[in-house]
Amino acid sequence: MNPDALVVAVEPVSRIFDKLKENVSLNGDRTKTVRAAISEYTGTAILFDLPEEEHVLSVSLEPDWNKNGKGIQPVEVPCLTVADLLARFDATKVDLLKIDVETHEAAVLRGFLEVLRRDKPTLLIELLNDNVAAEVAQLIGGLGYLYFNIDDVTWPPLQTKTLTKSSHFNFLICQPEVARSIGL
Repeated sequence: MNPDALVVAVEPVSRIFDKLKENVSLNGDRTKTVRAAISEYTGTAILFDLPEEEHVLSVSLEPDWNKNGKGIQPVEVPCLTVADLLARFDATKVDLLKIDVETHEAAVLRGFLEVLRRDKPTLLIELLNDNVAAEVAQLIGGLGYLYFNIDDVTWPPLQTKTLTKSSHFNFLICQPEVARSIGL
């Protein structure tokens, strides 16, 4: 939609990152790729991976996330903040973030609170439980955001007053002017 936009895709699992890079190259290399986890600090983190699976859909930096899963292995991965990504790519503003990090969403937001409060980016975010939803709501409280519970079928998405775990888990969180611009 915007040929001048900087798009950065971040993936910490090396075998999935390799597939991401391949897909990006097939589509013109416009998206920048970074192999790292995103959190509230810079350094390394322990990712709880399922290395036996070719394509994992549910790994996390949260040790309790998949603690009953068979074959879970701790793997050390590079860790960055969203603010680090801005610096790396010499970007000055964040317009949109998609955050799907299996109950680590609040930590991602804490890693760039100053930028979050300044830019008030639109968020597409997965909320898998009410505790994470409450943490996210607290972090973005007072910033004028509207919440829309999104699924794969319904348009327009249902606006809600609070963030909670929902049957489809995903929310669009945006400013009123963004909501109006997309017909909400």
